[in-house]
Amino acid sequence: MNAVEPHSASSDAGKTGLCLALAVLFYALTAGLNFQALTISNPDEPRFACAVRTMLRDGDYLVPKFNGHPRLEKPILFYWLLAGAGKVGTALGLGLVAAMRLGPLMMGLMAVIATFLLARRLSASAWTGLLAALILMSCNEFHKVSREIVIDMTLSAFLIWAWYFFIEFTFEAGRLRGVLWLLGFYVSLGLACMTKGPLPVAGFAVIPIFVFLVWTKQLALLKRAGLWWGVPLTLVLGFWWFYALGRTGHEEGVSKFFLVENVQRIFGQKDHIHKLPYEWYFEVLPEVLAPWIVALPFMAWSAYKGRLDKKESSHEARVSNVYMACALGVAFGVIGLSASKRQLYLLPLIPHFAVWAALWWRSQSRTRENVLIERGFVAAALLYVLADSTLLTHMRESREDRVAFFADIDKQLNGRRLATFGERANEAIWYLDRAEPILNLIRPKLDREFFQRPGTVLLLKEANLGKTPVKELTLKALKIEYERKRGRETYFLATPAPGQVPDPKIFIRTNRDTGQDSGDE
Repeated sequence: MNAVEPHSASSDAGKTGLCLALAVLFYALTAGLNFQALTISNPDEPRFACAVRTMLRDGDYLVPKFNGHPRLEKPILFYWLLAGAGKVGTALGLGLVAAMRLGPLMMGLMAVIATFLLARRLSASAWTGLLAALILMSCNEFHKVSREIVIDMTLSAFLIWAWYFFIEFTFEAGRLRGVLWLLGFYVSLGLACMTKGPLPVAGFAVIPIFVFLVWTKQLALLKRAGLWWGVPLTLVLGFWWFYALGRTGHEEGVSKFFLVENVQRIFGQKDHIHKLPYEWYFEVLPEVLAPWIVALPFMAWSAYKGRLDKKESSHEARVSNVYMACALGVAFGVIGLSASKRQLYLLPLIPHFAVWAALWWRSQSRTRENVLIERGFVAAALLYVLADSTLLTHMRESREDRVAFFADIDKQLNGRRLATFGERANEAIWYLDRAEPILNLIRPKLDREFFQRPGTVLLLKEANLGKTPVKELTLKALKIEYERKRGRETYFLATPAPGQVPDPKIFIRTNRDTGQDSGDE
């Protein structure tokens, strides 16, 4: 296959450099401003942040630990990214939390760059690449996650790079550069696997790419794909840590990762259960793709009518259409079958959506009116995420004031042992930072760990008190209340009345087996 050659190589390189620089600048503005004001929030961020803080203190970079116990639910690469960012950032004068956020921010930037390059490659237009990058960084879910200490942005960055390298290879197979594209492809897949495991890699990349080759009748490319060296390279990069864990006595943790975090999640035996295929994802899609969800019906209709990218060659148009059908449609079809669903799991699809939206928008009639609408919509989307990074972030953080909340708890504890009933347990572990693990209790352990242990204090929500007689408890109300999506929340520190052992069944009523948000576990 031959790539579409530009009319002027030097002119094209200049436009590409300018557009890429603009994409980087806009990302720095929309995602980078005020990121140091964000505090650690429940439920996912404390798990990673606590583990990295412990890693930096103890110097154990093989086995991450959370609340005094090994945390092997996710592979090691993201912890290393946070640890490296933490060291560099603190050396530059940032606090540890802000320093760790540099890791996800940089991975978001990598995703933006790959999206730019992919859209440019498919359209032979640097301006289309810039438009795709702007659409990506202004999508609600992408913008939000790029500033959070969660694993999914890193996974998404490696996956979109894998797709970019693969598409480049399909155009240059047999050339020397084709081997370099293959090397990038296999390394990206291996690093994605070392970020979150093999199943996301299979669902978002391996299966859709195989369908792409079948669809475009290019299975013969597998003969030139360097499978004999690429597959071993991917496996070594993706699985060496599990082998190292097994050699250091953590065989049970390795088995649990593959059985629980992969197999049981698919069949709805762990958490985030939405067993009906796809239905829940369609519910959250408007929030994930906001504000660009408004263009989706028009994009779908245009693709259906076969009018996408008229100005491109027929070969380029076919590659673009099949790529989007596989990277978006096939991938969504695969992950939507899983019974475990989270909004975060859609993040790797957003770069492909941004490429599709940019190709569609640039394919429309370039009348003055359409150009003004395009630029106005992009400007409005960028202004919104910029406002979110500054004003809205400040408002949210001021309203919740987590630091003061947990400072109050620490003061009232006065060194006593703390247990929680699930609510805000992960945040407590981060903010209180105690050598003795904080207990996060479920009902069968309440009597043994709380009522029978003098001096233990329980942190719980007002909603969990039910109709508990006050005489059974000594309650001390915290002064801080929270305005959250679920409404105003009030918390208490509770201790048993002297000489009494209340019945746990009377003490707390709840409809959940545990009160803890399971997050990304």
